[in-house]
Amino acid sequence: MPSVVIDFITIALALYALVLSVRAFVKPPIEYYFLVPVVICIIYLVAQSGWTAAFLTGNLWGAKYNNYIWFLFNSLVFIHLIKGARE
Repeated sequence: MPSVVIDFITIALALYALVLSVRAFVKPPIEYYFLVPVVICIIYLVAQSGWTAAFLTGNLWGAKYNNYIWFLFNSLVFIHLIKGARE
């Protein structure tokens, strides 16, 4: 049960970050810098929900497939951090 609560906390944070990022992205003038956080949040939500669903249903192939989505998420986060540190 505690892991479910932790998952919901991070999902809530991702949804909040997504809303903030979308607001910043669509605010004139449109700055494409904010598109990366939007994509990162969406990929996180897909990875987290997909992996959890696969785990709870016992679908090992689904969990393995979602590990690739997690890899994409992790890579984008670090690319975004590196890009921010270089500017």
